[in-house]
Amino acid sequence: MKKEKLLALIIDHTALMRGMLQKISAEIDYVHSVLQAGTYAESLRLLNLLRPDAVVYGGSLESPNSMALKSAINKNFRRVIVIAITGQFALTD
Repeated sequence: MKKEKLLALIIDHTALMRGMLQKISAEIDYVHSVLQAGTYAESLRLLNLLRPDAVVYGGSLESPNSMALKSAINKNFRRVIVIAITGQFALTD
């Protein structure tokens, strides 16, 4: 069975991280196109305009813009696959 190809949107405030995430995403067979957004406003604009299948999200999950964007995605784009990549982690027992 053939997998449907996905449109992915990479969101991070640094061009270096967006470039690295784009290279990684481009290697995935079922991702057909990768777009980039560097700001909160640009992210929302592309989400509304293109309705991507997946969002690869880099950066701090605690910054105000990150929390607002996460909330907007959860509220308005429920079918979007969200992959969060962050340097923050928590250890649990």
